[in-house]
Amino acid sequence: MTSLHALFSLLYSISVLTLTDSSLSSITTEAPPAASKCTLLNSFQPGFVVQGDYVIGGIFPLHFNLKKPDLNSTYRPPPIDCNGHRLYPRAFRWAQTMRLAVEEINQNPVLLPNHTLGYTIFDSCGYPLTGQRAVLSMLNGVSEENSSMCTNASSLLAVIGASGSAQSIVLSRILQPFRIPMISYSSSCTCLSDRQKYPTFFRVIPSDDFQVKAIARMLVHFNWTWVGLLRGDNDYGRFAAKGLLKELQETKVCVAYQEMIPLPYTHQGGLRIMKVMHSSTAKVVVVFAGEGEMTTFLRDYMTQNITGIQWVGSEAFISVSAFSEREYYPYLGGTIGFGTRKGHISRLGDFLQTVNPKRYPDNVLVHELWESLYGCSPFPSSVTQMPPCSGQETLLEQHSAYMNTSSPRVTYNVYKAVYAIAHSLHNLLLCQPGRGPFQNKSCAQSNNIHPWQLQHYLQEVNFQIAGCWRGAVDPGGQDNVPVSVCSASCLPGFRKAVRRGEPICCFDCIPCDSGKISNQTTLVTPVAVANRFHSNQCEHSHRLRCGADQQRPSWFLIAGVLGVDGVQRGTEEAEKGKKRGIKEAKCRYKWCIEEHFTTNDSKNMWQGIKNITGYLAKSNSAAPGPMDISLPDTLNQFFARFDK
Repeated sequence: MTSLHALFSLLYSISVLTLTDSSLSSITTEAPPAASKCTLLNSFQPGFVVQGDYVIGGIFPLHFNLKKPDLNSTYRPPPIDCNGHRLYPRAFRWAQTMRLAVEEINQNPVLLPNHTLGYTIFDSCGYPLTGQRAVLSMLNGVSEENSSMCTNASSLLAVIGASGSAQSIVLSRILQPFRIPMISYSSSCTCLSDRQKYPTFFRVIPSDDFQVKAIARMLVHFNWTWVGLLRGDNDYGRFAAKGLLKELQETKVCVAYQEMIPLPYTHQGGLRIMKVMHSSTAKVVVVFAGEGEMTTFLRDYMTQNITGIQWVGSEAFISVSAFSEREYYPYLGGTIGFGTRKGHISRLGDFLQTVNPKRYPDNVLVHELWESLYGCSPFPSSVTQMPPCSGQETLLEQHSAYMNTSSPRVTYNVYKAVYAIAHSLHNLLLCQPGRGPFQNKSCAQSNNIHPWQLQHYLQEVNFQIAGCWRGAVDPGGQDNVPVSVCSASCLPGFRKAVRRGEPICCFDCIPCDSGKISNQTTLVTPVAVANRFHSNQCEHSHRLRCGADQQRPSWFLIAGVLGVDGVQRGTEEAEKGKKRGIKEAKCRYKWCIEEHFTTNDSKNMWQGIKNITGYLAKSNSAAPGPMDISLPDTLNQFFARFDK
C-alpha cells in the first residue's frame, strides 16, 4: 500500500505544480499532512491464488454489466462490486485455461525444471477502472496490508490480460513505470501496436489492421457497396472503424451510416440506432463491438422485429458462441466474419469438469458458475433466492458457454500466453554468466528476477506447443448472396449520373446521349460510335426501356399440345401477344425518334424532324419553297398516336 500512497503523492504534487504555474495565482493548495499509518480503505480479493517461485497475474472479465460507480468527486465512491451480476461463463473458462497451463508447466520435467509458477487471478468486470484496481492489488501482493514491494523487486513478473483494448490501454500504462510486461489474449486494437506508447505490451492475437483489410476485401468480393457500420464506444471500435473507412477509400463500397453503441448502454440510444438501421436501404451491417456491448444491444434489437440484415462481424462479435443459440438465430442467422486461429487443448475438457462447488466450497466464483449454468445455488441463502442443488451436477455440452472446447480461439490465446511467459523464463534461467544480454554480459539472478529482464527474453521467444492448428479453410459455396447496394447497376444503353450531395454509390440511370453507346453496366461516360451503329444501339436500348427482352413462349405451338381448350387459350394469348407487340413497336419508334431531341445537336434535331415528316431531299437546283404551315399540326398528330 506504500507504493499506492507514493503514487498518489506524486500525482498530487503534479496537480499542485500545474495550478501554481497557471494564471490562477489566487488558488492555493496545501499538501495533506503525512499519514501516521497507511490504512487500506477497501479490499479487492483475487478469484484464484496459487503460490510459486515466480508469480504471474491474470485479469479476466468474469462479470459483465458492472454498475458504474458515481464518480462526481463530492463524496467517497462506494466499493466496486463485481458480484452484483451473473458470472460470465466464457471468461471463467479462460481463467481455468490459465490455471491448467500453469499446472501443466509445473508438472513438466523439461520446462522450468526445479522451479514452479504461481498466479493470482482477478476479475476486471470488463471495466477499465476495475481492471486498474486489480492491477494495483497484484502489485501490492496477496496481503496488501503487509506488502514489501517498496523494499524489494516486485514479485509480479508478468500479467496475462486484459480482454478489451480499452482495458489493456489503461492497465499497460499503469504497469509501464514498473516495466512489467503484459500479454493480452484478445486486445486487437491497432493503436496498441505503437511501441513508443506501449513498450511493455504484447499480445497473442493479430492486430485489427489485418482483420480490417480482410473485411474490406469481403465487402468488395460480394459486391456489397452500400453498408452500415456499427461500433462500440471504445478505442477498439473507434480505431477499427477508422481503419475500415480508410481501406474502403480505394473501393466502390460506401458507408450508408456509422453508429456507436452508447456506453453505458441506454434503451433510448439503442432504439435510435435501430430506427436508422430500419429506415436505411443498406442490408449489410459491419460490427466492431464485443460481447458486452452487443448483448445489451441485441436484447432490444430482437424486440423490434428487424430482419433481413446481413451481419458482418469482427472477431470480438463473430466468435461469441452464445450468439449462435436458438433465440438469436432468426436475427443473426447467416452472420459471417473472421475468427482467430483455433487450437486444441487436450486436457481442457476434463479439467473444466473438476471445477465444482464441492471441490471449492469457499470460492464465490465457483458458486456463481453453478448459479449461472443451472439456475440453482449449492449454498442457498436469502441473498441468492435460488433453489438449492447438490453442487455435483454433471457439466454437459449444452453448457456451451463454459464447456465448449471444440474450437478454442480466445481460450487458446490464453494458453499460448502462459506458455510464452514460461518459455521466456526458462531461457532466462539458462543464461550463462559472461554471455548474458545485460550490462557487462551479465545474467539475471534466479532469486531476484526483474520484470524488465523477463521482457528482454519475451521479445525474442520462439516456441512450439501441442495443439498447434494447421490446415486450410474450405470457403465452400454460398447461395442466395444478399444484395446491398444504394443503386442498381445501369443496363447497357444507359449511363450513371451521380446524385448531388450523395455518395458515389447512389446514382440515377439515364439514357446515353445520341451518338454514344454503353455496352457494359454502370458506365459513367459512354463512348462515341460510328453512325452505322446508331440504329442497332437504338434497337437494343428501346428493348431495355420497353421491356421487350423477355422471352415469351409461342402460344401457337403450345396450343397444339394442350388440346381444344388449349387452342382456345392459345388464341387468346396470341391476340394479347399481338397487342403487346404493337405497343412495343410504338414504344420503340417513339423512343428512337425522341432520342434525336435529347441533345442540343441541331443536326440530330433536324434529322428527327425529317424522320417525322417523311421529308424527301430536293434537288440542289430547285429553289426552296415556302414552309409548310401544316407542319405543327402534323407533329401534334404524330405524337398523339402514342398517348392513347
